[in-house]
Amino acid sequence: MDDTKRLQLIAEAVRYCQHARAANTPVTGYSKMLREVIFFVWTSRLGSKAKSAKYRSLAAVGRKWGHREIVYDHAIPYCYELEALMELAEVTPEAVRPVRCVRHNHGE
Repeated sequence: MDDTKRLQLIAEAVRYCQHARAANTPVTGYSKMLREVIFFVWTSRLGSKAKSAKYRSLAAVGRKWGHREIVYDHAIPYCYELEALMELAEVTPEAVRPVRCVRHNHGE
């Protein structure tokens, strides 16, 4: 699946979550769904978390994945990304792309 199709799927999920929010669904109700869509459609396109983690601290050198020695963390907390996506007036792949790509440093 190419990035355009991935962004279309994320845009559909954002629109769904905006409807859920408008229906007074608790944030946790739609936030978790959108987080999963973003992870499985966008982030994991590069493979495992180890492959998608572009930057690592010096403290991570020599440590192993899967032994809770390394924590996969986001440079920009998800709550900010969620807020930016939920506030989009026009939810299109073109509008979603800057929010997705800035966060994951794949804007090229």
